[in-house]
This record gives sequence, structure tokens and C-alpha cells, in this order.
Amino acid sequence: MRSVLFLVAIALAGCRSQSGPPAETVRKAGEALFERAAKGESVPGIQFTAQGTAIPKLISTEIRARRRVPSTDAYEYDVRLTYLNRIQQMEWASIPIRFERRGDRWEPL
Repeated sequence: MRSVLFLVAIALAGCRSQSGPPAETVRKAGEALFERAAKGESVPGIQFTAQGTAIPKLISTEIRARRRVPSTDAYEYDVRLTYLNRIQQMEWASIPIRFERRGDRWEPL
């Protein structure tokens, strides 16, 4: 009987609707911030430690943490970017990105 209840609980947990933006939306927002930084814009949390002639290249984007902002319909994610800097050395940056629901879409703030 316990195993049946356990299986029912797992099935119900899997059927819950996802809250917060989809992972792909979060990744795209992180990648967009990287592209802005690579073009020379000042983006908090993304810095290139060396000066060279190469264009920085994003290698990977990883969602490291997710938190719901209390009393709101907003979520904050920690996104880790791995990239090659202007002299082709590997670097990492962890940036927080906050999303808020606007209508049927999740928008980064």
C-alpha cells in the first residue's frame, strides 16, 4: 500500500505545472547579456580580464540556481557563463538574472 501511495505522489509531482520561465528562456537571456558585453557594453558581472584583438566567444551557459522572489511572481536565476576572453583564455562569470511574468511571457528585468 505504501509503495502505491509513493508512486501516486511521484506521478502527481511530475504533473505539476512548471512555475517560472523555461530553462531555454533563461539561457537565451544569459547569452544576450554576454553578446552585449562582447560588443563592449558594460554588463555587471561579465568582465574580460585581458585586452586582445579576438572577439570573446561563449562556450557554455549553465543555470546554477533558481530562487522565487517572495511576495511576487518573479524568479531569480544564477547563470554561469564559460567563455574565451580577448586573448583566447577561458574565463567564467556568474550573473544573476531576474524574470517577471508580463501577461503570458517571462521578461528579464
